[in-house]
Amino acid sequence: RITPSDHYHLIFFHFILVKDAMMLTCALRLLLLPIGISIASHKDEKNPTSRSDANFSSRLLRRSQRPTRTKQGNVSFEPAMPLDFFKNVDPELFEWVNPNEIAPGVATCGFLNARLGALPDVNYPMVKVYVCVKFAAIQPAPKGNIAVHCGGPGSLSGCVYIMGGEENLGPENVDQYNVIGFDQRGMGRSEPTFVVDECNVINYDSNSARALINLNDEATVRAHAQIYKDRALGCWAYEGFKLKATSKDGKEKTYHFLEYSGTRQLVEDIERVRVIFGDQRLSVFGISYGTKVMGSYATVFPKNVNLLVLDGNDDPNVDIVENTVDLARSTNQRIDFFISSCDMFPDTCPVDNMRGCINELNFILKENSDDILYTFGIDNPSNLMFQLIKLMFADFAGTPTLCNFADQGDYDSIKALLLGGNSEYIKRNENWFSMKSGQFLPFDTESSPTSGSSNTWPFTDYQIKAELLTADIITAEDYAFGAYDEDQYVKFLMNLNQLYPGAGTQVPTIRAKQWYSACYFWPNASPMSPVGNPELNGIVAGQLYDPYTPYIWTQRMRENFKLTSLLTSRSVNHGLMYSEEEQILDPHCMENVHTYLKTGIVPFTDGTVCESDSIGKSCTIDAVISGEHCVESSHF
Repeated sequence: RITPSDHYHLIFFHFILVKDAMMLTCALRLLLLPIGISIASHKDEKNPTSRSDANFSSRLLRRSQRPTRTKQGNVSFEPAMPLDFFKNVDPELFEWVNPNEIAPGVATCGFLNARLGALPDVNYPMVKVYVCVKFAAIQPAPKGNIAVHCGGPGSLSGCVYIMGGEENLGPENVDQYNVIGFDQRGMGRSEPTFVVDECNVINYDSNSARALINLNDEATVRAHAQIYKDRALGCWAYEGFKLKATSKDGKEKTYHFLEYSGTRQLVEDIERVRVIFGDQRLSVFGISYGTKVMGSYATVFPKNVNLLVLDGNDDPNVDIVENTVDLARSTNQRIDFFISSCDMFPDTCPVDNMRGCINELNFILKENSDDILYTFGIDNPSNLMFQLIKLMFADFAGTPTLCNFADQGDYDSIKALLLGGNSEYIKRNENWFSMKSGQFLPFDTESSPTSGSSNTWPFTDYQIKAELLTADIITAEDYAFGAYDEDQYVKFLMNLNQLYPGAGTQVPTIRAKQWYSACYFWPNASPMSPVGNPELNGIVAGQLYDPYTPYIWTQRMRENFKLTSLLTSRSVNHGLMYSEEEQILDPHCMENVHTYLKTGIVPFTDGTVCESDSIGKSCTIDAVISGEHCVESSHF
């Protein structure tokens, strides 16, 4: 889970993973049993008697083209279908933008033509979902297809490069899998789109209520509530979300897109793609909100899952109140841990009074909220304060510089430091999508993956608008128990801030309020069932001081997938694959994931903690907070 303001590249990542959603109803298991038939033959709906014959013939064709399944250890790997099969999928089901680009080691994309809903006997409107495949260099892909999701909600099909690279799949696996990514419904190039003015909260905030909210000032919290109420009702009323279709009795029926575009529908679309691409078992790998997506897929379609990796886990439940409390508590704990590090390790603490430094920085930022909005595009100083804390974690040695500026009340120097210049304190991520050769990977063209970081593609101002609303809409669709009373909304947030004050910064509740606000006055939620399956094995991984997805959610996800193995890192990062600030890999955890994706066998004992040494003289606070491995005593 990641707030919109985290996306601004002036300080942070070019491409970030954001927050998440929930699970699919138990009834959906039954509803989706015929999905293979209904999606494979929607072109024959006017002639229902031809459905079974067409589906049976297509399955026979797939089976005749399948390579032989191979076994490694106790796990079977079935190679993906040959490239010619992908090139010749039914264009009425899935249409490549340029099928001639399908080749080993190349990423190319097309549109899934999906029915709005999943019931087999309903004539739904059709929607278009943009899907990309990064084909393995070895073909047919020896280990099959793997679906990936980088989180959000809001990350797009460009995830095939991030999670399909060596850092995530492992150097021995990167050429072995076809990697599949999605612009899920409402996002990127998929149609219809969420990204309309009626759903953009900025258009309802003429008095800067989001920037001015003070959780100790009731009037500002009420003003904040009003803009989210207005946004919820205005977004829901948008005419473009009202899709029409003619039912079998000849009557026209209207369906609301915002009831058919949440995580549940993404899971259905993944299943449609799995069937179209060969009806083979699918490995799934998600981080952050992507764990909600892939965990949900594994819940609804467990027999279709080969390998399962869930990293930096989202909340497997749908109670937005509990969810918001978890987020605030986790952020508060992270701040307290950082401050207390000076008590635990006084010899390595860079300043005499860390709590005083944080309070002074927070005061200066609040005094300059207008300039922060203008300069950085961040709507609330508390969000920038949280980013500063993250950066102080990542570059412990650079903390005195910020603290000195704060002690002098020197906002201009703080701003100059954040904007970069010659400073090494803020390391931008301009080459996140570059290859080792220095050549940039293809993004944001008619047939390539969508980055989500462009303000010209897929249309003007996409990034600016999308990052403010895609996460909100998915959250509102997936979660339950949002507030419908202003007094309740105000009291809940103000009390939460008293409970988790973040060393007086208000950061924990300011950050958590986005998700609670997204559900405020939402007209019609479509909550999912809890994520989990008692029979699937795999890896569930989490980080103790993750700034975005609380570790408690990883514990709950492990409880719900009872045969999986828990892998814990003591890092403060979001996900095993890198440090949010420094892009430092957590290799001692990731090597376990790489081995699993190679062999299909979990190579560690359930409950393993990657940095297993005791924190003390053998592991400095610098090493802990940067995700480095602790030095074993036997090494001395």
